[in-house]
Amino acid sequence: MDNKNIVIIPAWYPRVGDPYAGNFIRLQAQALRATGLNISVLSFDEDRLPFMRSAPDFSLSNDKEVPTYRLRAFTPPKRIRPLRSIWFAHWDRLLQYFVRINGQLPDLLHAHSFVGGAAARYLSERYQIPYLLTEHYSGFISDKLPTHWRGDLASIYRDAEKVIAVSPALANAMQSFVSGVEVIPNMVDTEIFNPTAVAEGPKQIKTIISVGSLIPRKNYTGLLQSFARLAHQLPLKLVIVGNGPRLRSLNRLSEQLGIAERVRFTGALSPPELAAAFRSADLYVSTSLAESFGLAPVEALASGVPVVMLRCNNILEARPFVGVSIVDKEADLVPLLLEQLMKDRPDPQQLSDQVVAGFSPDKTAKAIEKVYEDILLGK
Repeated sequence: MDNKNIVIIPAWYPRVGDPYAGNFIRLQAQALRATGLNISVLSFDEDRLPFMRSAPDFSLSNDKEVPTYRLRAFTPPKRIRPLRSIWFAHWDRLLQYFVRINGQLPDLLHAHSFVGGAAARYLSERYQIPYLLTEHYSGFISDKLPTHWRGDLASIYRDAEKVIAVSPALANAMQSFVSGVEVIPNMVDTEIFNPTAVAEGPKQIKTIISVGSLIPRKNYTGLLQSFARLAHQLPLKLVIVGNGPRLRSLNRLSEQLGIAERVRFTGALSPPELAAAFRSADLYVSTSLAESFGLAPVEALASGVPVVMLRCNNILEARPFVGVSIVDKEADLVPLLLEQLMKDRPDPQQLSDQVVAGFSPDKTAKAIEKVYEDILLGK
């Protein structure tokens, strides 16, 4: 593995205007680099309007010791198959930018999600570089795969040296496209998400927190309706962290339900800000309808906060966890929330230790490094 160049090709990655997109992939790249591996990232930041820039814009930054090669350029929507060649050509230019600086091609490509896999497959065919793919996409579980990609999935997975899924539920949902999927979960930054300074003692007003994009799949309508029923029984407030297209309609719904003064939409928060928000809360609640992993509830648990979830194939459903309660039906959510809010809070450190044992950067990085070794050494 000495001196082997491994390049990550993400479907999403933090960028100007969306600094937390794909942050879990960024964390993984940093953890792999910390093991001594020669890890770099290629990030293609797509412009949708052709007049936004006249020529491709290349840049190189050192992101916590991870060299990150970026290209920002116009590309038409990838759903238009005849025009997808423009998108592939930009990935080719980005790889050539890497080669100009390093003097050689990478030894291995690690794509994230099938969109990154499509780019990796194209580069693999063109330059004979092996690739592996980690899948994150929840559409396999909810059976909502983009029609313009569905016909490509079998070949993207078939040509990969290895396919990884971030949860057993996702691996199972992918079986109609690929077999032999290995499960390696996402990692949680336990240096940030931990129970340091968790609020203790009785509170006059308890806080429920939920985190995620404001999109239909996250089912914040159901959360607000459940919270409205609870708010008539207990002094509570609800904090919802995240951005998305449903912000205005969710604000209207909270007003219609008479709970607007008790609900706060924070927008996106940085990881340290989010960790602080978790530690000041009494309970994390997820009403999501489908997840391939479900990072936010795991981060909440790492921060010492008990979790209540609607069953949605979250990774926390894979085995029992102390401090995690799950219901199958939305109608059963309010009684469970009421019960959990009235109980004494579990030991925050015990909740956090479970996450450290299962999802620490060190553990996940070692599992991925083993896959790299097997591919590069021909095992």
